Amino acid sequence: MDPLSCYCFNAGYLTLENGEEIPVCLKTDQEEVACAKIRVEGRFISRVNRPEPSSPCPAEEKRYFQVERMTCHN
Repeated sequence: MDPLSCYCFNAGYLTLENGEEIPVCLKTDQEEVACAKIRVEGRFISRVNRPEPSSPCPAEEKRYFQVERMTCHN
C-alpha cells in the first residue's frame, strides 16, 4: 500500500520535466487525460494524518498537489 492512499482515494505521482516526482491527488470524478504531457491546475495541501490505532496508515504530515483540472499540453 502506498502511504499516499491514506490521504486521498485517487492518488498517484506526477513526473515533472526536471525529473522530480510529486505526489498528486485527483478528484474522484476526474476523467483520465490520455496524452504524453499534461498541464495541471490546483494547489498544494499539507495534511496531518491521525489514523485509528488499527489503521495501516502512518501518523505523519504529507504535502501533495490537489489537482483541480488537467489538460493536454504540447
